[in-house]
Amino acid sequence: MIKIYGTNSCGVCDNAKKRCKEFGVDFEYYDCSIRKYYLECVEGKADMKKIPHIFVDGEYIGDYKALMAFLRGVRYGNKE
Repeated sequence: MIKIYGTNSCGVCDNAKKRCKEFGVDFEYYDCSIRKYYLECVEGKADMKKIPHIFVDGEYIGDYKALMAFLRGVRYGNKE
């Protein structure tokens, strides 16, 4: 399961959600401006200088670029 932590005013976060839909991958979105979700990112050792924060199966993989690499890997059969 992919978890996307972002903010409602972030265009890149919106693109992350859009790309998951395009690739047909299930995801959950959390607003990290809410303290509970912000703390989940910190505890997951996310790079708090960037958003969105992407977690796959509970593991932090990075930002939007990492998400795209992961999605392409899922599509073409070479998960990274």
